[in-house]
Amino acid sequence: MGRNVYAINPMAVARYRDRHSMARKKSDHVDATTLANILRTDARSPNAAL
Repeated sequence: MGRNVYAINPMAVARYRDRHSMARKKSDHVDATTLANILRTDARSPNAAL
């Protein structure tokens, strides 16, 4: 039993970060949180950027 791997378009992540973040600061922590939020909120959406 392994881990699920999701391919997410980098441009979709950047657009998501722009829409949901006031700060333009980019860091590994911010990127990890953004990716987790995308998977948590949009993974089941038919229009998801996964």
